[in-house]
Amino acid sequence: MAESFAAKVVLITGASGRIGLGLAQTFHAAGAKVALGDLRQDAVDRVAADLVKVFGRRPSQVEGDAWGRRTETAQARTRGVLVRRYGDLRILVRLDGWGGVCEMRFARRGWW
Repeated sequence: MAESFAAKVVLITGASGRIGLGLAQTFHAAGAKVALGDLRQDAVDRVAADLVKVFGRRPSQVEGDAWGRRTETAQARTRGVLVRRYGDLRILVRLDGWGGVCEMRFARRGWW
């Protein structure tokens, strides 16, 4: 049986590109709570507006470079925002491109 993404929290960094948009649409359609982050805030705003048009729900947006080049303190702050907002972060998709990074992590509750 396929795992349901309903109510799971997904953070996508580098979310303003085509891959980020496609993943955001896919996770949003599957019922996940999607959070978007990117250095280009105007582009993330467009992705968020597209999701609202298609699905009628707005994703969360996190501050700029939510994961990539930031310090562990900034990463902890991003996690804290998502935990307070949603209760947990289950999937991290890094498309931030810093050092050629592109990865997806699936996590159990409380993985950090």
